[in-house]
Amino acid sequence: MLSRLDFGFPRRSFYQLIYRSFCLSFCRSFGLSFYLSICLFICGATLVTPSTAVAVEERTVGQHVDDATLSTSVKYYLARADGVPFGSINVEVHKGYVQLSGFIHKRTQKEAALAAAATAQGATGVNDGLVLTEIPRTLGHFIDDQTIQAKLKTRIGETLGVTTAVAVVTHVRNGEVIVAGFVDSADERAAVVNTAQSISGVEKVYNRILLRDSR
Repeated sequence: MLSRLDFGFPRRSFYQLIYRSFCLSFCRSFGLSFYLSICLFICGATLVTPSTAVAVEERTVGQHVDDATLSTSVKYYLARADGVPFGSINVEVHKGYVQLSGFIHKRTQKEAALAAAATAQGATGVNDGLVLTEIPRTLGHFIDDQTIQAKLKTRIGETLGVTTAVAVVTHVRNGEVIVAGFVDSADERAAVVNTAQSISGVEKVYNRILLRDSR
């Protein structure tokens, strides 16, 4: 896992990791399918054809590239920061504005993560979408959470379309859900929250979704 990245590894391996992270962030910013993003992440592919790209919002190609580059930079600083559970934190960027989301255990971890993200060159601000939780997760809870996660992403796609499903980030732990990322309207944000609340087994929903036009 990236949270256990050993910076004593050969330099080539480290740069391959950063490059593949860039590819994944770039695909997500363009709204490509989850499976295509994973393929590019694994293979390190460099070609994205117009037929596979889906325009999700008004950013220019240059802004997409800048945001993908910044996302990779933020992940690099998070991986280097002491005590930060890098593997538990998702990074989203829109026009230079960074959002961190996920469940973490300690306030010191949150503070360290936000500080690390703010040091990335090009970051115009950092939004705190992190939620503190101290409740341990059993194997049964983990399995239930995976079921909720799958239902939630499917339901968002069916209700609001693939574009929104790709743009919205979801985290599930012990039946609690974080919805984060950037969407176009307050109605779209409310629909995502309502969808999450309608899933069987969901006990609480943390709304951390931001509006693109407010950035």
